[in-house]
Parts: sequence; C-alpha cells; structure tokens
Amino acid sequence: MKTVAAVVVTYNRLTDLKECIRSLRQQSYSLAAIVVFDNGSTDGTADWLAQQPDLHSLTSRDNLGGAGGFHYGLKYAFEQQYDWFWLMDDDCSPEELCLEKLLAIPNKEMYAGLAPTVYEENKIPVSHRANLTYSPNLSALQKPLEEDNTDTAISAIDYASFVGLLLPYNSVQQVGLPRSEFFIHNDDVEYSLRLKNKVGKIALLHTARIDHYCASKPAAPQRTGKSGYAIDKLWIRFYGIRNNIRLKKEAWPDLKLIHKLRLTGSFVKALSAQLIQVALHDDHKLKRMKFYTAAYLDGWFGVFDNEKPKAILAVQRPSK
Repeated sequence: MKTVAAVVVTYNRLTDLKECIRSLRQQSYSLAAIVVFDNGSTDGTADWLAQQPDLHSLTSRDNLGGAGGFHYGLKYAFEQQYDWFWLMDDDCSPEELCLEKLLAIPNKEMYAGLAPTVYEENKIPVSHRANLTYSPNLSALQKPLEEDNTDTAISAIDYASFVGLLLPYNSVQQVGLPRSEFFIHNDDVEYSLRLKNKVGKIALLHTARIDHYCASKPAAPQRTGKSGYAIDKLWIRFYGIRNNIRLKKEAWPDLKLIHKLRLTGSFVKALSAQLIQVALHDDHKLKRMKFYTAAYLDGWFGVFDNEKPKAILAVQRPSK
C-alpha cells in the first residue's frame, strides 16, 4: 500500500483548518501522515494543533506565505520518504473518496501529478486547472480548460493549483520544492511549469471532488480607487504582479530577439497604463505609483523582497 502524506498550510483560519483536517481524517484511503505548516497564526491554531497527536505540526515564527509554507511542509514530508504528497490550503475539504479515486487512476505513474476537480459553491472555477502557454507579453501563462471537458474521466493538463495536487515522490525528487521566495500567488504556476518541463502532464480526475471555501466568501469591502483596492488592501497585488512578470522574464535566454522586444514593450505598456490609471483615478497617488513601479521592476529584475510592499505603503501588511 502506497503511503500518502497530506501537506496543509494554514494561517489564522482555525475553523477552516478543523474542517480540512476532519475531511482528511475521514478519507477512505488512510493517510500515513498529515503535516500542517502553521505560518505563525495568532487565532489559537498553535494551541489546537498541540492537542492533535496524529498531526505533524511545523510552526514558523514569521509568516512565510503559502509558498514558504508549501516549501517547508513538503520538504519535511519528502525527507520522511512517503510515496505521495497531497498539497492543499487550509480552506479545502476533499470528499471522502477523493484520495482513493486519485490513486485508482490507471497508469498513474506516467503522470507528473494527480489532481481532483475543485468546486467553489458547487461550481467548477477555471482558475485552479489549466494548460500553460507562453506568449511574449505579460498575459498569464494559464489557458483555461474548456468548460465542457467531462466526456472523459481524465484530462491531461499542465497546471493544477495547490488545492489538492497529489505529487509522487519521483516528481518532487526531479523538480525540487516550491519556491519560497514567491510568498503568495503563482507559486503553484511556477511549480507546475517545472513539472511540465521536467516530468510531464498532470492527470485531472473529473470524478474526484475537493471543495474550496475561502474564495467563495464575501470579500472585504474596498473603499476607494478605480482599481478596487483600498490602500490598506493593496499589498496583496504586489506578489501576483511580481511573480507573473518573473515567470515571463525567466524565459528570456531562450527567446528570439523579436520576442524579447515584444516582452519589453508589453512590460513598458502595462506599467505605463497602471501609472496613468493611478494618476487619473486613485487616492494616495505617490504611494501607489511607487508600489506598482516596484512590483513591476522587481519582477523584471528578479528581486524578492517580501517586506517591500509593507514598507512602501506604510501600512501593516495582513499576511496570506
């Protein structure tokens, strides 16, 4: 029987974490271990974890973001040499047969990983499963799957978010760990890209279900700015912008000259448009301009200072 370790990253979502752990404990295919990486929660998570003898708890003094949590959580599980590693956020709940269904996929060893279908409010969002295509501009790498893609039980895909991605030992051995410096956003895209380039496709099993709750909860109200982000909420945009640009720029050595010129032009155009929007429509104009300029330039030049958005905005950065 193959051993499977679940790796869960959590931060200040104790209620969600309890539901996630409950669903993992009730899997029809028993887990060999449940590893929980706590990003320094302040809501009683540490005390609750200390009372759970069946969990392997890792705690960080500082919040390392989802990327840091998956890096160190997977590192710990990989060093224990389990056969499979099941990655998920704390706001996920796989159905009871989810893991059993995934491990029953025929010829599963031929895939770089296995992925269940993500549901949010009983709907299948396009953001968690996709193919990856490179174009010489700053558009996203992900190309959403066709909505009507359930005629077959399994689809071979390039990208699966860290919401239920199941990785075999061999894949982690070949591609390594998630990049902790990404902090949050696009860390799963970067990891999927490595899987695609070094190992192969991911098998998406349409009949295996995992529910993702946090994204379906009402967002905190925003107060000002055409961008929809109040100044004290803007920090979250930094990492997505930076990381997406970095993924595009890392292909630079392999690009033809015309594609390098197109990527550079796209970069200049996107940053200019963002700064113009801030100048015309947003409050705290100087802070926002400095913020966006830093996010774009850090992505272009590969600078990973995860405290920078907090320093620029001079607000307390909520974490993850």
